[in-house]
Amino acid sequence: VSFMHSLGVVHRDIKPDNIMCKHEWTIDSEPHLQIIDFGSASFCKKNEKLRGYHGTKFFTSPEMCNRGLYDEKTDNWAVGVVMIVLLTGYPEGVQVQETWQKLLRGILPESLIETAPSEKLLELIKMWLKIDYEKRPSCAAILEASGSGLPGGGETRKKTQSARSNGTTK
Repeated sequence: VSFMHSLGVVHRDIKPDNIMCKHEWTIDSEPHLQIIDFGSASFCKKNEKLRGYHGTKFFTSPEMCNRGLYDEKTDNWAVGVVMIVLLTGYPEGVQVQETWQKLLRGILPESLIETAPSEKLLELIKMWLKIDYEKRPSCAAILEASGSGLPGGGETRKKTQSARSNGTTK
């Protein structure tokens, strides 16, 4: 997504259905993910704003839902929602609307808070889901902030919680 944004492309419909593995993903190989379906994509020059509603409702950013102006950071919102879906599953039935409305108000699902593999990942999701897109970091900035704090690359949340319950801090 960061590379796409560096070329001035805004996808506007990032969702799990539009993310594919290029090669078979095995325990011995790194996944090579690709974004597909650029039917809603648009070019957006630096400091330019787009307008119009595109994409899939559950993954749509607040600025696009409000039919306001937006830029490539609308994709960042969608990446944050995709991360939630990957970690908690897609909400069922009426939960879809309720979860979406809560996300638009800045409320993360309880199931995410309870089961997120690390504090760092929760912080990154919060960065992706900043309601004010002007304050939402770029995809490149979020990548830089991720460092090695993603699951598998560092401390897990359980270790952090355990340290807190023992009266120590990290």
